[in-house]
Amino acid sequence: MKKKGFIILGIVIVVIIAIIDSITPKKVVWTPTYNEKETSPFDLKIFHDQLNDIFKEEKIVTIKNTFYEYYQEKPFIGLTANSTYINIDEQYQPDPSSEENLLEFIGKGNMAFISANRFSKSLLDTLGIRKNYDSKNLLMVDSLKVTINKSEAFLKYDNKFKFQQGYFKDSSNVKSLGKVSFTTKKDSIATNKTNFIEVKYKRGLFYLHTQPEIFTNYHLLNAINTQYINKVLSTIPTKISSDLEAYKTNDFVTIEPSKNTIYFESNFKTNDALTNSPLRFIKSQKELYAAWILLIIAIGMFLLINAKRKQRIIPIIPKVRNTSIDFVETIAILYEEADNFQPIIHHKINIFYKNIRNAYNIVTDNTNPKLVAQLSLKSGYDLKKTKELIRFVNALKVRETSSITLLKKLNKEIEDFNKNTNTWKN
Repeated sequence: MKKKGFIILGIVIVVIIAIIDSITPKKVVWTPTYNEKETSPFDLKIFHDQLNDIFKEEKIVTIKNTFYEYYQEKPFIGLTANSTYINIDEQYQPDPSSEENLLEFIGKGNMAFISANRFSKSLLDTLGIRKNYDSKNLLMVDSLKVTINKSEAFLKYDNKFKFQQGYFKDSSNVKSLGKVSFTTKKDSIATNKTNFIEVKYKRGLFYLHTQPEIFTNYHLLNAINTQYINKVLSTIPTKISSDLEAYKTNDFVTIEPSKNTIYFESNFKTNDALTNSPLRFIKSQKELYAAWILLIIAIGMFLLINAKRKQRIIPIIPKVRNTSIDFVETIAILYEEADNFQPIIHHKINIFYKNIRNAYNIVTDNTNPKLVAQLSLKSGYDLKKTKELIRFVNALKVRETSSITLLKKLNKEIEDFNKNTNTWKN
């Protein structure tokens, strides 16, 4: 009954915790993670889910590993043209191999749309782009306005990241496609900077954009309209050239796909084996995950309360008796029945004299007339008591029979000597 009560108490506690967790408002994560699978304000789930509606004629492929790894696994993508690579993140800082493969991919007649606050310096140097930042006035800016050149489409949104505003400097190899403008509280004159450009690279095109936050869940849900975003994406041509023969060289023969492809690179690289595992699916579903935790706790409580270690009964082995004590008791009974304790007295006197010889190096037989004086001096025992002890010992030694009373007295006298000297300590 006691165990059953513990189990019921444990289940009640778990259920209460689960109810409290389900009704507690979840904390909103405002970190800009740009994850296409998550619903936090600065993730890309809404944008990613709308890709099929935006690019109706194209095939959508989500790259879940690095572009280098994907390029090595799917070498045929290097034999196609007019496909588009899309990456939206806080920073575009690929590994050198991925950047090299992307440049090769674009150079063969494809396009890349990259929206980020910061770009790889090596990529900017390769494309011959100069990029700067405005930071001193951004803390005074409440909202930003982005526009497309020669278009009425615009988007005005709240400035949530008041750190730096990146922009591109005009140059001969850069084509400006759009601008970002803002007005500080202290200055009524709007600041206009190029934030969207087109750059040619060999046979392909790069489209670089500096406002990745406008593609996040928060801004897509709060935007009055999405004309600006549609216009930005429609700027990317479906084909750079309709004549694929123009791309043919000795080392490159293009393959015209049945549909152009949009390669969207995920910012969270995953292992397909882990992604498809049942546990990953369970963790992705709130109710299933709660049930899974409850099951684990229930199993743990069962093992803790009910599981017992199974083993054979260990036999009780009786303690080994000390037969020496039995022997001494038997001998004592024999002496007692004989009513003569003289042999025991002789043994005790011999042991007493042996201890004196070992401890003080004194001759203990009758040839030493100075035995009492030497023993008292070396042992520190009272001279008078020493004399009486030796006299009593010698008197018992010459007797033929002795009673138990004499034996007890001898034992008492010797014990008193030993306690008051260091005879036994040496």
